[in-house]
Amino acid sequence: MQTRDEDLVTVDPEDVAAAADWALRRAQAQRELADLRAERARLQTLVTQPPGATALAAVATTRTATGTAQDAAGTAAGIAQASRQATEQFAQVQVAGAEEAADQATLALSTTLAELLRDADTSSALTATVDGLALRQRYLAGSGTAPPRWDHTTLPFPAQPGVAPLDPQLMLPAIGEPDYAALLDVLHRLDTGVDAVADLITAESVHQLVQGNLVRSGAALEVAASGAVPDGFDVIRTPRTGEVVTHRVLLLADADTAARWPAAPAGPAALADPLTAAWITSLLPDPAQVGVAVTRLDPVTGTPGDPVSFTLDELALDPLALVRTAADTGELTQRLALHARAMWRAAGRDAELGAVRVTPGATAYAPSDLVAAAGRVRSLLAAGRALTGADLSAPTAPGPPVTAAVAAQLTARVATVESALDAAVAELAAAAAGTDPYAVGVTLLSASGWGVAGATPQAADEFPALAALRAQALHTGRELTRRRLTAPALASAADPETAVRAARERLIALVGWRLPVSLALAAPTDVAWEPVTGPAGPLPGAEPVTLRAWADAYAQVRPAVSALVEAYDLAEALATGGTLSLAATQLATAGGASWLGADPEPPPGLVSVVAQRTFAAPPASVTGLAVDSWTQMTCAPVTAGDVFLRAAPNATGRQHAAVAFHYDEPDSTPPQVALVAVAPDPRAGHWDLETLYDTLLEALALARHRAAAAERSAVRGLTLRDI
Repeated sequence: MQTRDEDLVTVDPEDVAAAADWALRRAQAQRELADLRAERARLQTLVTQPPGATALAAVATTRTATGTAQDAAGTAAGIAQASRQATEQFAQVQVAGAEEAADQATLALSTTLAELLRDADTSSALTATVDGLALRQRYLAGSGTAPPRWDHTTLPFPAQPGVAPLDPQLMLPAIGEPDYAALLDVLHRLDTGVDAVADLITAESVHQLVQGNLVRSGAALEVAASGAVPDGFDVIRTPRTGEVVTHRVLLLADADTAARWPAAPAGPAALADPLTAAWITSLLPDPAQVGVAVTRLDPVTGTPGDPVSFTLDELALDPLALVRTAADTGELTQRLALHARAMWRAAGRDAELGAVRVTPGATAYAPSDLVAAAGRVRSLLAAGRALTGADLSAPTAPGPPVTAAVAAQLTARVATVESALDAAVAELAAAAAGTDPYAVGVTLLSASGWGVAGATPQAADEFPALAALRAQALHTGRELTRRRLTAPALASAADPETAVRAARERLIALVGWRLPVSLALAAPTDVAWEPVTGPAGPLPGAEPVTLRAWADAYAQVRPAVSALVEAYDLAEALATGGTLSLAATQLATAGGASWLGADPEPPPGLVSVVAQRTFAAPPASVTGLAVDSWTQMTCAPVTAGDVFLRAAPNATGRQHAAVAFHYDEPDSTPPQVALVAVAPDPRAGHWDLETLYDTLLEALALARHRAAAAERSAVRGLTLRDI
């Protein structure tokens, strides 16, 4: 056999090993390819059989429908584009032409009107304005004779139809025509109105002259001579005679009453006002019976995870802190979210990411019940003020003085609150440099009880970053330090009343919430106190049904009374232990008198006290709120010598009455109303917004109360219909 040189191949042992490895990989790839082809054949077989064939047909149909829809969408887009082009063309051609035509018409009208004005000798025919007083003088001059004299010196009425008018510019109806009689009636009413105003101005001048106000007497006549009308008339303002009675609405609680449910450690508000924190527990659901379930949503899929359930007593909020927090549902949600994340973290579960969802738990009360009750309590606390000894005494009797012991008690509260604030500032300073985000969040929640805006960590959507929490802690600490330095200073203990007032103002500034800051007061021992503290009381007409109807009626016009009624009505509906139990008494009155609310003839100088009691037996010391107070004018007895006295069904006679009104002068100035108020505390030297707001609300409430329907008003047994 012949061997060629090109058939001789030298083989390297290493190359042989690489070739063998490549052959093995190639064989494995071929086997995998064969498996894939077999799998494809199997899938094709499945697809060609039901239900695979049905699915393929549906896919094909869907593709066809999608193509048809895309074609229709393209066609619609073309039509829309053509419509836009047609609209733009119409606006450019038709609308522009119409606008130009309107401009030309306006110009032609203006030109014609200008020519008429230039050609006219007088503008009377165009403006149709006359001097009313001069017209009246002409009317009086013409109608003062018999028969009336109508000529160019009076009013140029033609003697008969068809006669040329004396004045070409005045086309008056002829004597005897229907318009002639109508015009005479208008002129007669003009004369009557001017005469009435002239009589009123004369009476005002004489009234001011009799009162000794010579300047105002002359001013009234001078204003009348100028043709104007004064804005006000004192002569028609008759003073309303009567007697003043006073209404007081109080909330009385036993100063030694403990909280109705176990309260958490006292926060800032409870340290400043522990007495109020105790009695409001009867108006709130027990937080141990308010349950929630908090679920964390997966940050990627949004799927809810396993919820954690707990009750709100685990938030460690005292009653006043619960009222403040529940009034802000945002802060309450953040607190619930942070507590749930802490529970997940303690269980070793992921807690930082993902928003949370809060739902009511399987408990006696839902969170919405607590929020509603807390809102009513907050309104009640805002409407009232702390009870004082003067509220329990008659106006003629001096109230019990503020003792040095009471002032020292309140000053001690200030020291306690200041120590708590200093501790909170120190904790915030440590949290601002902390490394545990949960510890910083808990510190911020505790500090948010001081009412600092922005102190609550936002943990509902996801747990905040450590840097953000530390910045919040730094800001909150600075705000509390500033509050500590700018709060009103305490007063000297030498004057207990001033010391109590200064301590109360400092506590309110430190806590950041206008609390009542109630004090324990010795219960009065006089007999007038018995109807309030006793179960019944000797006042005729002060039955529970009558008292409730009285409270409901005044709740319509007195926001503070409405807050009291609503708070206790909701507490009774929720079965929290608080019920509306009203009692009535009267101060500085003779025995046997009927209750003012049901007495049509109350004696003068009476003070009616309607009290909501949270106790059954009279306590040794009381606390609470002065909810509301107002005065009411009642008719005074009349004498037989009164010229206005007239027999009446109840034989008590009639009272003077007058109606004052405002006569609008015919000018362009609208009638104005001014509310004149005097600052309640002249020592302050200025008004604050809250006091001004309360004064305005008081004026509006009085206006609504005095504007009651006449049919519902009764005065000394007479209705306004009988007057």
